[in-house]
Amino acid sequence: MYIVQIADLHIGSETKCLEKENIILSRGIEQIKQNIPKDQKVLICACGDIIDSKNSSKWKKGTAKERYDEAAELFRLASNELKDDYEVKFQFCLGNHDVTHISEFLNFAQEFDLEATKEKIEDGYYMEWDGIYYIFLNSCNGGQYEYGRIDYAKMEQLLKGIPINEPKIIVLHHTIISMYEKDQSSIRDSAHLLNLIEKYNVFGVLHGHIHGRERFLIGHKKCRMIGAGALFSRNYPNVNSQFNIIELEQSILRDISTFVYMADDRISGESWRKINSEKENDENYFCGDSFQDIYQNLLSRLASRPTINNVVLQLNSSYDEFKNDLETFLQDEKLVIGKRRFSYFDLAEQWENIKVPEHLYFNHGMYFKVRDEENDGAEVHGIQFVIRQLKSKPTSNKAVLTTYGMDTVTKMLKGEEYLPSLLSIQFSKSSDGDTIYVHMYLRALEVGRFLKINICEIEWLLEQLRQENVLFKRVDIAISAFRVQKREKFNCFIKAEIDNMDDIDLASYVNAGDVSMICQMLEEKIDASETITNVKGLEALCKAMKKSNERPNLYQYNLTAIKKLDSVLDVYAKLDAIHKRGSINTEEEKSNEIEIRAGINGVIAELKKVGD
Repeated sequence: MYIVQIADLHIGSETKCLEKENIILSRGIEQIKQNIPKDQKVLICACGDIIDSKNSSKWKKGTAKERYDEAAELFRLASNELKDDYEVKFQFCLGNHDVTHISEFLNFAQEFDLEATKEKIEDGYYMEWDGIYYIFLNSCNGGQYEYGRIDYAKMEQLLKGIPINEPKIIVLHHTIISMYEKDQSSIRDSAHLLNLIEKYNVFGVLHGHIHGRERFLIGHKKCRMIGAGALFSRNYPNVNSQFNIIELEQSILRDISTFVYMADDRISGESWRKINSEKENDENYFCGDSFQDIYQNLLSRLASRPTINNVVLQLNSSYDEFKNDLETFLQDEKLVIGKRRFSYFDLAEQWENIKVPEHLYFNHGMYFKVRDEENDGAEVHGIQFVIRQLKSKPTSNKAVLTTYGMDTVTKMLKGEEYLPSLLSIQFSKSSDGDTIYVHMYLRALEVGRFLKINICEIEWLLEQLRQENVLFKRVDIAISAFRVQKREKFNCFIKAEIDNMDDIDLASYVNAGDVSMICQMLEEKIDASETITNVKGLEALCKAMKKSNERPNLYQYNLTAIKKLDSVLDVYAKLDAIHKRGSINTEEEKSNEIEIRAGINGVIAELKKVGD
């Protein structure tokens, strides 16, 4: 979706524009149509100062209404020109020139925003549109017009009403910082505003008032402040009429473009020009003091694209906060495959076990294990090596766990060995000993489920350090991945029960006609997405069903079910070929997975017919 950000129209000002306002606006609408594709959602945010109220005490009665009526004509022009091509919403907040004429402002706003009320305009309000929450604030609290002032208690109450991890943009009139030496009009106690922006994960702030284009990032989470120049510049030297077009993707300000009006270009028909376009440059970097916040931001980013390359997740907090954050986020969440439930904390420990659990194809611990010469050559987890390194040389660059070298890659290419996505985990301590640095590097990272296992692995490894008296107060964790993607229902290399079963045991279920058990195993097989194409169980099942039908004294299976199972195996062969030639979850792969699910469901339906 898109935002058109305008501010400071100052309708009725004694200082006039070089061109008529409706002409400037009409040409601006042409730019909107050229730069925003049709059928998009467009939010027009008017950041205050709709009219000019300077010297209002000398006005004749009714002048404020007349000025808002004149403004309404311009907004009707915009609405009529845009409504056929876009889904348009208009939203407003008070400026210092509006706050002295609340009644007239409200009558004007209600024509374009039917839900506008005096209470909402004065106290602030929020609205959700296309997955983003917009908080409209009154920065002229208490009727203040000489400088910016916000009721922070009311603002925080609004923010508390929105889920903490949902993307949020604040819209208000005043800027938070002075723009020149004698400027006294910025928001008072702006540190309070910055703290709330950081606390409630606001990723953008739109404002007017400054009559110029000012943009900067604030806070640890890099909230972007976006100022808009006056829509109608009134012959100020070196100041143009301006507006912004902002392209949004979830919580990403994908593109911020500023358009300025060049009156001396009116003959050429190019009076509005795009002078600046800021692309989102931090699409690969996610940082914060909470893993669940970082995780939600990454998920939001992936919602608009299949993969992201060269991603870094950076978490910095106290160790206790890190543990509490993980427990809050994942304690009650389970990875569900069929009737099996796996805790992410338990899975992390299983992935670090030096002996591969039967239900996993492989794990990381099998690569991390070393022979402990101080313990009669017994196999131990490599974290013991890390512990010794950190105790003897806390700032070591050699305290590292690694999964493979080139020989492993070569074996993988020959199909002789699995190749973990996790390459290494490195540890070191700060010179004062208070902080443990952890860097996990992966060649590929699945976000929906496996990232949760990875972060719990880090927590498990840190606990091993603390148990051996490697102490620290803070953690600085970086997870970097060459490629990141989200796969729906990824099985995290947990074997389906049918593929983990001995052929003889499976045949005994088939021969006995235990259709319920067979269907249960088939349902589990399609309950998770696999990147290892394992058809061992399905092939054994198909073979056993055919053998059973050859013996009259054994259970006789529906021939259609067997035929459908053969077809499923053919699709699996196609899927295996796709896996061998690429690693990105393509539409072709998804199509094959859908066909497999439909095929196995067809087998289940045929098997159940016999029992009806």
